[in-house]
Amino acid sequence: MTDTEILLPESRLCFVDELSRDALKRLQQEAAEVAGVEAHFQDEMENGQLAPKLSVIPAGRFDMGSEAQELGHSPDEAPRHPTIIRKAFAIGIYPVMAKEFEVFRSATEWCLRPELIWHKGIYPVINVRMQDVKLYLEWLSAQTGERYRLPTEAEWEYTARAGSTT
Repeated sequence: MTDTEILLPESRLCFVDELSRDALKRLQQEAAEVAGVEAHFQDEMENGQLAPKLSVIPAGRFDMGSEAQELGHSPDEAPRHPTIIRKAFAIGIYPVMAKEFEVFRSATEWCLRPELIWHKGIYPVINVRMQDVKLYLEWLSAQTGERYRLPTEAEWEYTARAGSTT
């Protein structure tokens, strides 16, 4: 999926928490078709391996933030406010796994800091700095020919809510 997808007009964007599970799946499938990918997919890298698994997240509206009475509320999350995600995007289905990060490390000679604990295999990568994340995303973008980036706060919350209000 690229960042050149057509932006939907506000009038065509629905509040996703008002949709049924089937309607959400249809919306996701439509967004995937527009982008020319499956709803869940993996890009191929130059080295022949597959990039992390991604899921297409359709454009839509949701209420971002939380109210004081909600469990886990933080004052910086208030007030709850309508937010629009104007174009579909893809996001990793799982955290980046240590074995995926190891492919990057081997290809780029990025060095583990020996004073820190490191996972191996199918555990999430840990103890990486923001600079390391940016290097990994640049490498992944070069390997696939697609733009990889971190989601915005709004994109992350929209995805995590998965069409719910919680």
